[in-house]
Amino acid sequence: MTFTDQRIFPNKTARKNHRITVVGAKSLADKNKLRIGTMDAFFLDRLCGVYVTDYNSASRTSLLNIHTLQWDEQLCEIFGVPIHCLPPLRDNIGDFGAINLDGHLPPVTAIIVDQFAGTFGHGCREKGDAKITFGTGAFLQALTGTEIPQTHDSGLLPTLCWKFPNEKPVFGLDGGVYNAASAINWARKIGLFEQFDELSDFRDEPAIKRGLAFVPALSGLGCPYWDRSAAGLWAGLSLDTDKKDMMQSVLEGIAARSAEVILAMEKISPLGQSISVDGGLSSNHYFKQFLANLLQKNIEAPANREVTALGAALLTRKGLGISHEVIVRRNSTVTQPNGTCMQGVIDQYRDIIARSRQLRH
Repeated sequence: MTFTDQRIFPNKTARKNHRITVVGAKSLADKNKLRIGTMDAFFLDRLCGVYVTDYNSASRTSLLNIHTLQWDEQLCEIFGVPIHCLPPLRDNIGDFGAINLDGHLPPVTAIIVDQFAGTFGHGCREKGDAKITFGTGAFLQALTGTEIPQTHDSGLLPTLCWKFPNEKPVFGLDGGVYNAASAINWARKIGLFEQFDELSDFRDEPAIKRGLAFVPALSGLGCPYWDRSAAGLWAGLSLDTDKKDMMQSVLEGIAARSAEVILAMEKISPLGQSISVDGGLSSNHYFKQFLANLLQKNIEAPANREVTALGAALLTRKGLGISHEVIVRRNSTVTQPNGTCMQGVIDQYRDIIARSRQLRH
């Protein structure tokens, strides 16, 4: 049996040359003994003897119809996946079996994808709540309520965030920037700085105000462009530009790309006055201040940095039937806009970003 990804290989010849062959899979499928699923389905099957997945995990496979909350026959046909081999679908909390640990049987009561565990861990519960995780890339999610958001031509992805028993699913918007920490690490590798504390002491005036900008498209442009032909770009370099100026522009470029996604989200569904952030860049004051000024919103960094683990724990707790909420944003560091005029800055970035496109073949 062969499987192909038409998103990566849209051309028939390319798909034929990049097929993944699993020996014996077709025979097992014909005997109704083949199982194809998400990673959580694999671990649940091995640890608990329960072969299921949740709606949120299923939605990340491109095989789920988020309107019907069922595996989609047409999508499965397009991707060459036998639909009868996929795991049954369940809510994000419930009874998923138990793990035998030296005679003890702790129950598994929640399943969710890491980014949405993080969203829950940030305390996002209401329509308009949003978070950004600054890891290798920047991952942005915002809640839009119980109706599927209309994202046509926005470059944003409608997503199913979670579903609880006897409740409507909660939907949201999803967007990603390919390069965040990866751009910082690349700059360090080529010698622009040595220690991370060097990235907290910049002159008050932003680099973009001096005409210096960086487009962090080192792996292409993610949301809302989804353009792998784009390449990293510096604009406005001069004989006066030094390493510190360049690093200031790198931080600002990552913030500007993240702001682009947030602004695209706001065109579809209004967001609140605060955006919660985590990841390495969430500890950089200059970065948070620049982002707050760009968005004219408060940037909140929770004191507890392990928000993904916290979200998983809170969902597990909810799955056990413990109903009272835990306050998760206590002791957050809040960065407010400081009055710096940023009018026209996003348009300036968009003009420079446009020049980064079609540079990679």
